[in-house]
Parts: sequence; C-alpha cells; structure tokens
Amino acid sequence: MKQLRVKVEQLRVENAQLQCAVASHAVVDQAIGVLVMTAKINPEDVHGAA
Repeated sequence: MKQLRVKVEQLRVENAQLQCAVASHAVVDQAIGVLVMTAKINPEDVHGAA
C-alpha cells in the first residue's frame, strides 16, 4: 500500500510539472505570435533562435 501512495505522489508532482510546462508553452506561443505579426518575423526563425 505504501508503494501505491508513493507512486500517486510521484504522479501528482509530475502532473503539476506538466501543467506548468503547458502553461509556459502557451505564453511562449503567444509571444511568438506577437513577434510574427508586429515585427514580420518568420515563425521558424523564432523557434530556431532558442
């Protein structure tokens, strides 16, 4: 039973990390969209710069 509790906690931590990553990715995508529209930058150029 303890192993199950440990696994559940590991999955909760992983889930929180993934949710944070998804939120961060959405912000980056929005910023890229702003650059593409305002500075006429090619989206592929933005991704290649990182």
